[in-house]
Order: sequence, then structure tokens, then C-alpha cells
Amino acid sequence: DYSWAPDGRTIVTEGVLDSAYDANYRSSNLYAVDVATGGTRLLTPRRGSWSAPEVSPDGRTVAFVGFPDTRASYQAEVAY
Repeated sequence: DYSWAPDGRTIVTEGVLDSAYDANYRSSNLYAVDVATGGTRLLTPRRGSWSAPEVSPDGRTVAFVGFPDTRASYQAEVAY
């Protein structure tokens, strides 16, 4: 999933920038990607499974769903 910022210069997307991504199939983060440079900035403050980003119309906040990393075998998503 991804969402464009209103200014068209940034895309917020989910993903895993980790060399062991294939072992982290339950983990994902949210990143802001600068369209011009391809530079990325991590947006999620802790490990977890974060997805479905939606940038607000004013570009100041991002809504998303997910849950922090846990040892539980099942975890329901929560909207943030």
C-alpha cells in the first residue's frame, strides 16, 4: 500500500528495508520516500506490522493500521 502526499513530492509506503526481509514476513514499516531523490525516512517508531498508510489532506499526518511486534500467534490490527 502507498499514499501520495498532497504536494506530490513524497510517497508514504509500507515495506521492509532489511537484508533479512524474507525471515521477517510478519514485520513491516512505513517509510516516506522522496520522489526526486529516492531517499527514504522511517516513519514507524517501533517494530511491528504497519500497513495501509493514508496521508492527510494537509500532509501533516499519516493514518495507518497495524500492531506492534509481539510474541502472540495472532494479533488484530488497530487503526492509528
